[in-house]
Amino acid sequence: MDRNGTSAPCTPDIETQRQHPRVRVPARIRYQGAHREGMEHQLTDLSAGGFSFTSRGVTVHTNDFLKGKLLFAIDRLSFAIDVNFEIKSIDRDTGRVGCAFHNLATRELSALRYLIEAYRAGDMVTMGDMISSVSLASGNTRFNAGLVKSIDASGAIIEGRFEIHQYAHVQPGQRVEFKLITEQTLYSARIVDTKVESCGTTYVVVALLQADSPLPIELNGQPVQILLPL
Repeated sequence: MDRNGTSAPCTPDIETQRQHPRVRVPARIRYQGAHREGMEHQLTDLSAGGFSFTSRGVTVHTNDFLKGKLLFAIDRLSFAIDVNFEIKSIDRDTGRVGCAFHNLATRELSALRYLIEAYRAGDMVTMGDMISSVSLASGNTRFNAGLVKSIDASGAIIEGRFEIHQYAHVQPGQRVEFKLITEQTLYSARIVDTKVESCGTTYVVVALLQADSPLPIELNGQPVQILLPL
């Protein structure tokens, strides 16, 4: 709570002895326990080096290496980051479990740093800004923001947004590639429909893409990056 008595959007919890500042964010970790049971916990805090959560029923042990997903809700959309992590400490009295990331890839690290800095500064977290930060970190600015809108028996539909000067490259029948922002795999798709919408003082092109190959149902609602030919 600030001096005016209003609640801040997050509460930084920075420890000066630590290399990475910690921040409290509305996120969860999902992973498999020691007996392959599904576990999911609300995070206590998050940093670029790791995270912690509280649970008195954990079946894992210190020094265990695990794979999981960090789950966020951004722009009313679910967003997941795949992570490998090590259990560094377990306090059996309080239930606090401290974890450190292991071999975090550049894209995942860029997404986490954007989220952490935005919450520390009290800024609004948007999917578009996060995708932009990941694109810049990869050194490739040809990617445009998109979202998997639906997945059913007829295939996957992706909605993409493009700047108005890209209009000539965003036409029905045009073939493009896209990928999840935390993966390297490229998928191909065909633009099936476009429209121009006003956006503040400018305009954007909104395009619907039909993926050429089936996508797993769990990718529904996930953000993607769309690559246009130069």
